[in-house]
Amino acid sequence: MGLLKPNLTEYPGGMMDELHLHYDPEVDIAFISFENGRAIGERHDWGLIERDPDTGRLMGFEIWGASKMLPAELIAALPTAGNPHGVAA
Repeated sequence: MGLLKPNLTEYPGGMMDELHLHYDPEVDIAFISFENGRAIGERHDWGLIERDPDTGRLMGFEIWGASKMLPAELIAALPTAGNPHGVAA
């Protein structure tokens, strides 16, 4: 594995530009984004999978009802509007 550029992370599908994580407690949704750009959302009971409309490549996802689906420690560590670094920072 070679050197990674700053702000790039390697994952099995290749390189992702930047990982964005966010939790919105007002709507209880965790947002995880691997890439920026135009995406098409595939709706599921638990949330959305967002894919590139041309390639089908995974770009991110939303987890609805996140406080019921994810561990409390993970929710607390995610950035929010009032705490952009999460409690772990």
